[in-house]
Amino acid sequence: MTARWTSDDVPGQHGRVAVVTGANTGLGFEIARVLAARGASVVLAVRDTDKGKQAAARIAGAAPGATVTVQPLDLASLESVRAAAAELRARHPCPRCAPRPTPACSAASTTARADCSGPGATRNWPAPAGNPATRPSSAACGPSPKS
Repeated sequence: MTARWTSDDVPGQHGRVAVVTGANTGLGFEIARVLAARGASVVLAVRDTDKGKQAAARIAGAAPGATVTVQPLDLASLESVRAAAAELRARHPCPRCAPRPTPACSAASTTARADCSGPGATRNWPAPAGNPATRPSSAACGPSPKS
């Protein structure tokens, strides 16, 4: 029989941000606690921020020096989800998703443009799906591109 995987097997998480929903109790709390203990910056995404603050205090007590914050989030409300996403992007910007300057004719063009002018301007056709140039600036980060 193989050995069971436990929370002791979780590798270091330094430099990572973990957003854990339902993190004030149960499995969400345990996940947040372990990730914080391994060095992740943990965001407790919860409906009840008072309970979230209590959970954050318990995690900080168990993992001294941990970075734990509370984010209001009600997954039943799209307005709450959008607000939380905007706040998280503002507090934890992703360097891969940072807005890039857009030239007059960009790869993000979705139709051919005959009005492009300037040095090296070309007509552009739709970029392939998943191309970072087509990703809206509000899109969540995806996996790192493989080289």
